[in-house]
Amino acid sequence: MNKSIFKYALLLVAICAISGLLLAGVNMITAPIIGSRNQINEKLEQYYPYAYYKQADDGSNEVAENAIQAYYYAFDENKNLAAVIYQTSFLGFKSQIVALISIKVDGTVENAKMIGGKDDYSLSDHDFEIAGESVDSYDYTPKSGATTTSGGVGAGIDAAINHFKSIKDSLGGVSYEG
Repeated sequence: MNKSIFKYALLLVAICAISGLLLAGVNMITAPIIGSRNQINEKLEQYYPYAYYKQADDGSNEVAENAIQAYYYAFDENKNLAAVIYQTSFLGFKSQIVALISIKVDGTVENAKMIGGKDDYSLSDHDFEIAGESVDSYDYTPKSGATTTSGGVGAGIDAAINHFKSIKDSLGGVSYEG
């Protein structure tokens, strides 16, 4: 009888060890994804004064070489669509430059913010003088001395505006369920 208890105890220990290893493996895969999403949500809330956000379910979000890594619909307190916010990524001077570009539903650019990159030039406070510009006639101002890094954000602005122009007629069908 003692041998059978010992066998069951060993079996239980083996099952727990395998389960623990599998759980650690799943956590290792999902933790960076969850952390990245939380970081983006924090940046959205930091830079944009909207009540609700919803990530667009679009195939372009899954294409790694696409300049637009993701885009989000921003809703006001009445759950009306107010803006489309793009997360872009372009090569800067030393690293990938990640930026958020917000375009209001009326077709005016709200702003562009650099939120990630390891370049020596921080553009997080630079406004690119793009706020209030129309998507039909806009110009942005790079930060002097950081032209390659600024160019990464500028390329993101161009990509976001081009995508916005392609979806602006379908924005009336976007709603917030939550």
